[in-house]
This record gives sequence, structure tokens and C-alpha cells, in this order.
Amino acid sequence: MRVTGGELFALLNDVRLAENTIHLTGWIFHREEPLTHISVVVDSKPCAENVALKDRPDVAEFFGLPHARQSGIDVAAPGWSSLNPTIAIRLLARREGRAMGTLDLTWRDPAADSRRLPLPPATLQDRVGALDFLTSGWRIYSDLKSALSPYIRIADCASILDWGCGCGRTLHYLLEDVPAGRIYGCDIDADAIAWMRRSIEGPSFTHIAPLPPTPFPDQSFDLVYGISIFTHLNEATQLEWLEELRRITKPDGIVAVSVLGESLSPGELQNAMRDTGFADVISEQSAIFAAYSSNDYYRVSYHSSRYVAAKWSQYFEILEFVPRGINAHQDLVIMRPKGGAGSSRGIPEVGG
Repeated sequence: MRVTGGELFALLNDVRLAENTIHLTGWIFHREEPLTHISVVVDSKPCAENVALKDRPDVAEFFGLPHARQSGIDVAAPGWSSLNPTIAIRLLARREGRAMGTLDLTWRDPAADSRRLPLPPATLQDRVGALDFLTSGWRIYSDLKSALSPYIRIADCASILDWGCGCGRTLHYLLEDVPAGRIYGCDIDADAIAWMRRSIEGPSFTHIAPLPPTPFPDQSFDLVYGISIFTHLNEATQLEWLEELRRITKPDGIVAVSVLGESLSPGELQNAMRDTGFADVISEQSAIFAAYSSNDYYRVSYHSSRYVAAKWSQYFEILEFVPRGINAHQDLVIMRPKGGAGSSRGIPEVGG
């Protein structure tokens, strides 16, 4: 298992054009050190130079990094007459004049994306994170696609399962790369699956039970991915699902799932994280999903990389652990069923 990840993390919440001025808002922070300024390049054209970052206490609190408080991006640059639906944005981070790294992002116009496919109702968006539903979905899919590129080409997969697809936040963008007939989605949320069946033509959507097995045959999928699923299951349930994901994935297939890392765990769970590398509590959202499972099914769960290496390797070969590899928040675990083809990239380096 190779532990990787850059030092800069960012999200652009909004990019818009008004009165020949481009406006960009969002946040950027460095993993270890505070930042003070950024410069911005849009589609290879300089946009803004040495702009001071704004106060964002919400970012510092969410990521548990006090030095990320000065992370807010609020740029207004005149001289722009038009924007493409997809644009390349380069952020150059600085700390009091010292270069701290460069981050390249791709921004998609959510208005154009909302016209391409139907959007789920707000009640369903709330269950997967309504804030920036399309923007976060694009970022998650882009992160996933990039991280998987050394192991599998998504467009070449004959069968892909979005495990825990919800109302299609990520699947919305998968449909751009893969013919709909190759795509499968499943979830315990019966309302979300019913909406997907009515609204998104082509993929196959299956309502599943909160515990395995699924109805899928052995070795069905070239790629299985699950975003924000293992972040909400207790340990015993996770182990059952790991066995099931191994069963339904082809021997040379790939499984990619996200987890909440050790650094995000609250103080009251630190002892458990130190002792075992895993801890969980009942989620405040548990009542929403109780109708599909039980009152204590839906958790908030945290994993260290050493726990993943020790426990999950009973079922999978851990190919890579990417800290904050999904939306600059959740860690990404890339795996192959034990006994599958190929091997991991490099000597195991397990931290945390």
C-alpha cells in the first residue's frame, strides 16, 4: 500500500461572470502550514495576482485544522467577456511571499450540468450533502477518475457498480464516460432508487438491504466504487460488506471506497483511534435512514491507514491509500480482490 497525497486542498464553490468581471469563491489550504495569498490563472490567462485569503472559520472547523482559518477565496477580476462550460483553473498558493505550491482544478458550469440530466429533489439531495450538489459531484468523480487511472480506465470497463449511489451525485458524471447500459447503481434508500429509476434512463438501479448479500452474481463488476458509505457503518457491518464487495468484483477488478481519516475524528474518539485505528458514533442523520435499516445503523466512522492495512487486507490487496483524495476531505482506498491479477505500487508505507 502506498500512502500518497498532495499538500494543497481546495474547492471552488462558484465561478460566474457578471459585468465583464469573473468572480471566484471557495477555499484553499495547505496540509501543514497557513497560507496568506493566492494568484489565479484561468484557461492559461492570468486572472488575479497575490490576492489575500479571507477568514473562513467554517473550513478550519470542518477539517479540524486551525491554521486553515485563513483559506477563503474571493476573487473579482475584470476583463472577461465569456466563460466556457468547462474551464481550467490554476491556484498558486503563497505564505507571505513564499511559494507554497500549485493546484490545478477543473471547474464545470453547474447550470449546464443541471440541463443535461434531471436534478433530484432537495429532500434526496439532503441525504448525500445538498450543499453544492453538482459541484461536489463533479469534484468527487474527477478525483476518483484521476486516482484510478494507474489501475483501470473507467471508459473501458464493461460493468461498473456505484455502491450506495443515492440520488446520483457521482453517477451524474460517470454517464459522460461510460455507456449507460454498463452502469449499475444500488442503495438501501428506496426513495432514491425509485427516483433514479424514474428519472435516469439506461443504467440499472437496485434497491438493496442494509446487510449483504446483494442480488448480483459472483464476479459481476470490473469496478465497484462507494463514496461516503464506509464512513457510515459500524465495524461488523463493514466487514460483511467487504466480503460481499470481494464476491461481486471480478478477480482483476478494482474496488475504490472512501473513509474518514484519523485526523478528522473528534476528541472523544481519540483513545479508540489510538488503540485500534477505528471508531464510530451514531450519526445525527440516523433517523433519516432508520426507515431502511435500524435506529443505530447509520454511523459516523473513522479509519486510520494502519487499520485499513491490517483489517481490510483479509479481503483485498490494498493498492493505494490516498489521504483526503476525495473532495479534499475523505481518504480514498483503492483495492483489488485477494488473489486478483497484478500487485500494489511499491513497498507498503502505512502511517497514522
